[in-house]
Amino acid sequence: MAWLAGGSDHVHEERSTSYHGAPLHLITATLRSKRTTVATLARLGAANLRTLIEERPTRTDDQNVLHLRLDLHQLVAGRAVLATPSDVPTVKGQAKLALYPGQDANEEWRASLEHALQAAEESA
Repeated sequence: MAWLAGGSDHVHEERSTSYHGAPLHLITATLRSKRTTVATLARLGAANLRTLIEERPTRTDDQNVLHLRLDLHQLVAGRAVLATPSDVPTVKGQAKLALYPGQDANEEWRASLEHALQAAEESA
């Protein structure tokens, strides 16, 4: 998670119990700046970003939140792989787009994801 989020200072761990009493470890990474968020999205890799650009209309909700899941086993191995619906453990990810009056959500998402794609291609 620290690798994906760009540093351990963005990652927080919370220990509690689930509804049924089993131990639960919730690891959360919160990014506040657009620069850090774009860098994190770029770490997903060009192929994943192309998929997110293509599927963005079905992955965003009414609050301009982009939803995605990563394969947990791959993430532990240092690889970001978008998970498909299956029985593998996943890590849930969300990115919220801040919009200002007059901005179009579709255009802002396209520009942000393409910026991340460009950064991913440059770092490859």
